[in-house]
Amino acid sequence: MLVDSHVASCVKYANVGNSNRKENKLNNSLKMGTWNVKGLNEAGKLENVLNEIKNLGLDLCGISETFWKESSDIITSLPTGEKYRIIYSGQEEISRKGVAIVVNHNLINQITSVHIVSERVMAVKIETKPKNMFIIQCYAPTLDSDDEIKEQFYSEVRETIKKKQSQD
Repeated sequence: MLVDSHVASCVKYANVGNSNRKENKLNNSLKMGTWNVKGLNEAGKLENVLNEIKNLGLDLCGISETFWKESSDIITSLPTGEKYRIIYSGQEEISRKGVAIVVNHNLINQITSVHIVSERVMAVKIETKPKNMFIIQCYAPTLDSDDEIKEQFYSEVRETIKKKQSQD
């Protein structure tokens, strides 16, 4: 079960696709959150996470500690039919770390670019109006990690932001 401390959700205002949110009279909000799932390799864990995302009404959820190997972009469905796009990045050889961005059916076709940086940093560009959104998902090293690992992480985040700014 999802504990409130695992999800920090916020509402951003943007016009996205053909969303038909009844609670939003202006038809222009996105509900976003983040969640450290502490691994998705266990049987049924991904389905549980997607069900929680659905129950919370999240359009986008940044995930850390997927423990998935390699990187991919997949579309999957819950047994109830709701579709989700999962874009993820992990280590190639070891099932540790890993980040992902999960979007619901409203955003599946709104992602215009994907930036896989490492098993700790990734980003997506989402087509919205009046401006596009650039979402970065990060999994920072702990304070007791080697300084070199921490510096590498912050360097990757800086470079991702610079890359986005150069595209504007």
